[in-house]
Amino acid sequence: AAVRSRAAMLVHRMIFCLDADLLEILPGVLEAAVAGCGPDVGDVGRLLCQVCARYKVKAAPAVGGVLLPFLRRCVAALPPADGDGGTAANPPGDEGTGEAPHLAAERMVVRKLMYNLLLYVVTHEVDAVLLEARNRSALEDILRTMAEGISLLS
Repeated sequence: AAVRSRAAMLVHRMIFCLDADLLEILPGVLEAAVAGCGPDVGDVGRLLCQVCARYKVKAAPAVGGVLLPFLRRCVAALPPADGDGGTAANPPGDEGTGEAPHLAAERMVVRKLMYNLLLYVVTHEVDAVLLEARNRSALEDILRTMAEGISLLS
């Protein structure tokens, strides 16, 4: 985990130093980062957000191939739910769910990371990756995930 964290930090810095020259090797770097991340999805998520923000449309080839695998890793990193994970009327960690507050907080951190990445993909013009053939089948699940996030905010 420490090596992955340092490698992610190195790539963050390389983005500023190498700028567009990094785009050629970025798909392979991101694939390796996503394949190696486990419960520590935060570093890779922040890296993907930075790539979207920095390169915008040019980030699509690099982000498109790792978006779904990363979101799957996030779902796998979610702590087990005690019940339904919360709703707008009964949020996670609420007394009515019987869920441990630390598990609810951990789940919300991972969900927030997923929502944040999807927000970066859409707001930084990388949204074409959502309609690519390799990602199109999961579009309904992605939209459902975003709707759940919105319902938790209301």
